Amino acid sequence: MSRAYTLACYKAFGYKFIDENFLNKVCFFESLDELNECVKTCELCNLSKSRTKVLNLSQNSAKIMVVFDNPSKAQDESGDVFASKEVVEFRESLIKIAKLDEVYFTFLVKCRAPKNGTLEDEYIEKCSPYLFEEIDKVKPKLILSMGEVVTKALLKTNLNLDVTHGSVFRYQNSLVMPLYDLKFVLTNPSKKEFLLEDIKKIKELV
Repeated sequence: MSRAYTLACYKAFGYKFIDENFLNKVCFFESLDELNECVKTCELCNLSKSRTKVLNLSQNSAKIMVVFDNPSKAQDESGDVFASKEVVEFRESLIKIAKLDEVYFTFLVKCRAPKNGTLEDEYIEKCSPYLFEEIDKVKPKLILSMGEVVTKALLKTNLNLDVTHGSVFRYQNSLVMPLYDLKFVLTNPSKKEFLLEDIKKIKELV
């Protein structure tokens, strides 16, 4: 972890003054429980003012981590990732190739975006360090990055999902497979076949 990245994370978490001991820390939270409590009370951006509930980060480890961009209205109101019909169907597809307790679901941005669903750079900049900490704690073998926004945040590069979906990249000690976002597939049904074909590749990676 570079000093520049460490400084950026502390800035995102609201720290104004840090010393050498802080910069030498390997992680920012000792456990997922500690991270979870911080996320629940986070006020780093305006999205915190309109959120209802934040998804609980409960599992300590998993072979597969699925990262969505941000919660839907139903997920925000319930605090349950499976409040979305599309996520339930996606989970059912994953069950065929991996045990459910080996799959960890989370979001790049923990609070729901405005009605148009646009994630401003500020939201991603301030919230993505939470995701990076989750990855550090969960240590997934494979990360499924759902959509171009999530993939860009993880890999720090712009990728055309029409070209790279189902391909494998690396983030630290984890593999990353970009997939079409479920909301995108819902409005572009022709992409569903590609999504299902990409899911079949997971067997070879975990």
